Amino acid sequence: MEKIEIRELKGESLEISREMCQYAFFPTPADELQAIETQYQQDFYVVALFEQNIPLATTACIPLTQNIRGKIFKCGGVANVAAYPEARRKGYAKKLLNHILNKMKEEEQVVSLLYPFKESFYEKFGYITFPQIKTANFSPNSLLPLLLKKIKGKVERHLLKNNFEIYVNSLHDMQKEIHGLAIKPLSALQQIKDKVNLWLAIARVDEKITGFLLYNVRKPFEIFKVFKFYYKDSNTKYLLLQYLAKHVDQFKEIELEIKPDELIECWFVDSGASVKTKSFAASPMGRIVSVEDLSGMNVGIGDFSAKINDKNCDWNNNAYSFSSDDGVLNVTPTKNYECNLSIQGLSALIYGGYDPYDFYFREWSDASSDVLLRMKKLFPEVLPYIHSGF
Repeated sequence: MEKIEIRELKGESLEISREMCQYAFFPTPADELQAIETQYQQDFYVVALFEQNIPLATTACIPLTQNIRGKIFKCGGVANVAAYPEARRKGYAKKLLNHILNKMKEEEQVVSLLYPFKESFYEKFGYITFPQIKTANFSPNSLLPLLLKKIKGKVERHLLKNNFEIYVNSLHDMQKEIHGLAIKPLSALQQIKDKVNLWLAIARVDEKITGFLLYNVRKPFEIFKVFKFYYKDSNTKYLLLQYLAKHVDQFKEIELEIKPDELIECWFVDSGASVKTKSFAASPMGRIVSVEDLSGMNVGIGDFSAKINDKNCDWNNNAYSFSSDDGVLNVTPTKNYECNLSIQGLSALIYGGYDPYDFYFREWSDASSDVLLRMKKLFPEVLPYIHSGF
């Protein structure tokens, strides 16, 4: 009989997981920058599955924080799910994921995120797909009219590695504004600083930081790539766009990452903007780990009750009432319920991007039209934007 054991990896034993990830995700041998992708920080929880004392599969959990409808929750990021070919299709990834979900519950991580190799595989574990991140490509010439406008505030340019604390503080400040935004622990953020020479453009209005750009300058006279573009208000948005306009003679094209809910074609005329999803990045996915700990986020009006069905987190298999208390979600156990709702369906309501009337076709709920309408009113439409890749 095969002896199966899941062990936590620390110190030198982390090389076991690194080798599996290198085999699964990168060419052999991997170059130096690719090796950075599998570096583990002290905050990460890393495990491997051993069969007859031989390591065959691995995964890791990254401690994150995430804004969900205005409240910051502890979140577990599932990363580096990998297995050697001789261990595949034996249910080992399932064992590791269930182990990680239990660890998240233990660590009071209310929600979970991941980037899938196959969405249908992770949907079986309760995860739902988020809207893809978008990039917009356009000529800086379309921004030239902004150079004639007087816009309140100023933009300061810094090398990220020399002003890293400003970046971290600004990112956490912006997290309060953006639904879905997840942030890694400081030890993991350090990789961003050390990996590439990035520029940080900070927008200040009345001496307060109200937004920023994160970009690099690799090939002058070609494409100017902006990796992050955050702003708290319209004034800051156009202040940062004005800063980009000042590169008109340095680059022929700007590539700007934007959130799924942003309509850049409506920001200025004659943009000719080509908007597309990121071809190199899978759509992120997320799920609720602990239903009973969801209270406190901003919601709409009304209420409904449901019996939650969660095949992987038994502690969620209860009936709950979801109601608005002056615009704040209140989750309480109940004995009476109006419908059945899968953990996928509840995750879709919480994160947004889904129409509850579609749940019947996804086999996520048997709710009546009346209950579905109340779901929509309680959880108004929003689109999550994750920020962190892992």
